[in-house]
Amino acid sequence: MRKYLLLCLVALLGIIILYVFVNYRTGYSRLYKYFENLHDVALVEMGNSYYKRNSLDSAMILYSIVCSKYNSGLPDEMKRLYAHSFNRCGSIYLRYNNYTKGLRMFLNSLDICEETDDQEYTSKIYNNIANVYYLFKDYETSSKFCEKAYELGVKNHDKEMQNIALKNQIGLDCFLGDYEKVQEHLKLFNRLQTNDIYTFHYYQCISNGAINLKQQKFSEALVDFHTSSFYADSCATPKRMKYASLSNLSKTFLYMQRSDSAIYYLKKAEEIASSNDQYLNLLVECYDDFAEIYKNTNNASLYLEYKKRFLNVADSILNMQKFSRIKDMQFFHEMDKVEKRVYYLNEMQSLKDEQIKFQQFVLMTVACAFVIILLLSVILSIQNKKLKKANNELFNRNIEMLKFDDEEKKKRWQACNENEGEEDSPEIIQKVKYQGSVISDEEKRQLQEAIQNVMDNTLEYCSVDFNLDKMASLVNSRTKYVSQVINECYGKNFNIFINEYRIKEACRKLIDVDNYGSYTIAHIAESVGFKSNANFNVTFKKMTGITPSMYQSIAKKRKNQPEA
Repeated sequence: MRKYLLLCLVALLGIIILYVFVNYRTGYSRLYKYFENLHDVALVEMGNSYYKRNSLDSAMILYSIVCSKYNSGLPDEMKRLYAHSFNRCGSIYLRYNNYTKGLRMFLNSLDICEETDDQEYTSKIYNNIANVYYLFKDYETSSKFCEKAYELGVKNHDKEMQNIALKNQIGLDCFLGDYEKVQEHLKLFNRLQTNDIYTFHYYQCISNGAINLKQQKFSEALVDFHTSSFYADSCATPKRMKYASLSNLSKTFLYMQRSDSAIYYLKKAEEIASSNDQYLNLLVECYDDFAEIYKNTNNASLYLEYKKRFLNVADSILNMQKFSRIKDMQFFHEMDKVEKRVYYLNEMQSLKDEQIKFQQFVLMTVACAFVIILLLSVILSIQNKKLKKANNELFNRNIEMLKFDDEEKKKRWQACNENEGEEDSPEIIQKVKYQGSVISDEEKRQLQEAIQNVMDNTLEYCSVDFNLDKMASLVNSRTKYVSQVINECYGKNFNIFINEYRIKEACRKLIDVDNYGSYTIAHIAESVGFKSNANFNVTFKKMTGITPSMYQSIAKKRKNQPEA
């Protein structure tokens, strides 16, 4: 009964949570359907507009809606639209330092481009995938994708892509220490004649500095890195390139055992890395370099401090697995123009308030449910222990009854043959009932002996069709005399008399685990003469005090784990 009550409570709790959740999601569903009904081209154009204005949250919503509609059955001319949306989603995820989701989006975009053989756009995706692997510090894989991007750029005569791919490749060559490839790719970069002379000189200085640093030509390396820092200020991505120059200067001074200078330039690099959340990967490197410097200078406190910072920032990047909450809602102005603008802004605000309330409600509900379930579990555990003890005691009693069954039979035999007894004994009551019977005492004694012989020496009673007629036939008598003898001698009717024997036989089989351990309760019931499994269960529990399944379970447990 308690188990059923617990299940009901849990089910009720689940229904309440589901109801609240469904109502909570309704508002967002209305907004999503509003945008979903717009044409994909319009959504992408609006997304591009927000992306160019650096409203990344709004752009992400629009691109995501387009991505959700993609299927492989679309015409090829439309698939590039979806490839673009997946690619832009990946770029936004990278801006939020969510590299795993970014890579997944790029791969989705790549699949679409490969379906349509869109080589021009494929080169862009290869370059983006290369950036992801670079951030993961998998420089070899990143280099392979850069090579693919460059090859497609050459094939499609796309100088811009060649330019981007070569710049990324030169940086990767430096990380990999392959300075021959650095010079090779620098020559290719110079041949492009992109008028990006500052970038060319920057990478030339950076690579020369790396070569000199490797050869322990520290003075030459310092000149190269200082010069690269000068050129970085005029490049397309000055801060990232400036950071690389400053970081290399710090490493060079550290090799020269000039820790003060190393710290000075690394602090300048730290200022760049901490200036924007997009540079978190640089900040991780910066803190790691600080820890290395202080380790070499035996400054334990600062080493531990920067090691802690390194771990904290690295952990924050790894844990950015969910898209941050949308803050910029300006796209509603584009969607609603005039009259719907205020409506939807208020709607979103109310939904945010509902979200907070819903979260609080869920937390309280879960906490209460946990406490209730814990208390019920404790109560059920105590009750189960008591029930287990009681069942074991009943099992032991039944075992004893089976062991002394023969003695009980002898006692019943003697009781039947005694002429004297108490006034309210079953025998006297039954004699009054059958006072009109013509059967003599000697015939009754002989008939009882015959009945007892059938019950003790045969298993006829275990047949499902065994009845009073069958018993009368076996003892060569009439049914009314058989019924009379059973009532007078045993003090019970025929059905109870037979069922007692059947239940005892069932107990013997349930105890005999070796021969009957694999039998089901229904099979046991049928084998001892019960047509109905339900009737067997009721009768068994009434006579033994426990259910057949529990009886069998205790028997198996004692067989496998015998008592000491």
